Amino acid sequence: MRLNRDIILDRVKDKLALEHLHKELAIASNIQLSLLPPGARLFPDRAEVQAYATMEPAKEVGGDLYDAFFATPERLFVAVGDVSGKGVPAALFMARTITQLRMEAVRRRSPSAVLEAVNRALCEGNDAGMFVTLFCAVLDTQTGQFSFANAGHNPPLLIGADGLPVF
Repeated sequence: MRLNRDIILDRVKDKLALEHLHKELAIASNIQLSLLPPGARLFPDRAEVQAYATMEPAKEVGGDLYDAFFATPERLFVAVGDVSGKGVPAALFMARTITQLRMEAVRRRSPSAVLEAVNRALCEGNDAGMFVTLFCAVLDTQTGQFSFANAGHNPPLLIGADGLPVF
């Protein structure tokens, strides 16, 4: 009887620990998603820009990321990336990456300069050897100039006004 009781108690403890872990992952997922711009139309108050985004994570937390914000009143900065690995470590590195991107996009004009600075910052204290692939771009809403840089990420797909991909 005592052995059965101990087995049952161990199973109950394991179940409670698992439920606690699921709750923590759900909270972490909410925090991570709150770092990203809200889905649907990104800048409803800016008539000159029609930008939409959404992200469906494969797990509770991970390393996929996107960001879009005005670095200056006329410079829209956009980034899409993916951190190596999965789970909580990737989510933490993703948060670090977004923070660096936002700081550098305000300081620097060109996407390549932003990527260089972000790369230097992410390499510091990175004993785990994690990395992120990133595509970033700047749209000058006054001139229509679109400049971009790619650091190992999948190439973007440009869709023309007719709705067809441009190659």
